[in-house]
Amino acid sequence: MSDEDRTREDLIAELHELRHRIALLEGSMHTDRVVTRSDKEVETQGTNDSAILVDSMLFQQVFKNHSAVMYVVDLSTFAIIDANKSALDFYGYDLETMLTKRIPDLNITPEAEIRAEVKRAVAERRSYYMYQHQLANGEIRDIEVYANPISMQGKEYSFSIVHDITARKQAEQSLKESEWRLRESQRIARVGSYNYDIATGQWSSTEVLDEIFGIDAGYTKDAEGWCNLFHIEDREELAVLLKRVLEEGLPFDREYRIKRISDGVERWLYGRAEVLHDTASGAVTLLGTVQDITERKKADEERERLIIELQTALEEVKTLRGIIPICSYCKKIRDDKGFWNQVDVYIKEHMEVNFSHGMCPDCAHKHYPEVFDK
Repeated sequence: MSDEDRTREDLIAELHELRHRIALLEGSMHTDRVVTRSDKEVETQGTNDSAILVDSMLFQQVFKNHSAVMYVVDLSTFAIIDANKSALDFYGYDLETMLTKRIPDLNITPEAEIRAEVKRAVAERRSYYMYQHQLANGEIRDIEVYANPISMQGKEYSFSIVHDITARKQAEQSLKESEWRLRESQRIARVGSYNYDIATGQWSSTEVLDEIFGIDAGYTKDAEGWCNLFHIEDREELAVLLKRVLEEGLPFDREYRIKRISDGVERWLYGRAEVLHDTASGAVTLLGTVQDITERKKADEERERLIIELQTALEEVKTLRGIIPICSYCKKIRDDKGFWNQVDVYIKEHMEVNFSHGMCPDCAHKHYPEVFDK
């Protein structure tokens, strides 16, 4: 139990004790006494009156000097009819000014909302209300008001103990903001996280991870459910690896495939996890992260394809680069294997070209003079 919870319980216990003492004081204010009493009754009554007087003095001492902020409120008007020194110090008013205040004067929310919060507390069976009060210097503080109704001289009052929870509220708000930033960071980076309880085989996950896996709140998050997320072709291998991780405490660092439960789409993921031991509770958990790297894998595959195409193209033209051995008489070209080829054959094999054959004028006159020399 935290120190704050203990303080809260102590305040509630003191509240009940003060309520009991106020009830005793109320009894001392009744005037319908029995006129004819025996000596024993007079002696008993005297003892009771002394006890009430002691209770009254004790109540005043506890109420006035207690370190907790306390005040008494008239429930019909919400007017403050008494306040202790801690209340005056907290709110920054003297007693005379404090007794001119109504609760709505301190509360920054409308009176209708104050009454609505009282109704909510009753419905939720809470013994406290949560408000924001403004101090004399204008500062706004978050408070919890522990209040119990009491009756005095036929009127209903609320005996209230105020607990300043501003620091706790600020911490809660800071935590909410941190959680929001974490969720948004995970969403942007497509990174989800999970916590796998090794003892129970149950796991919990973030919204982003559920989205990556294509699962909803109804998905069974146990060991079998986790393995069923793996691609069927990789499932057996990954199940064996996961077993070793859990049994031997090995770190998990692996790229793997899944098929999303919601639409059957194949995705590539990068997972990292470590086995953690909680020395306080003795719990052993596998804490991990999962990143959707599908787009990166597609880009890698496309890059590899382009590299292969480029290498193939370079291989096809590499023999045409540099010095090509050619016969100075017949003009045949020697290939890498030492064979001599016609120029057209060599080029056709090393480049994506075809030749069409014709005859230049010089060759026509040389080889067919009977036709072209007439």
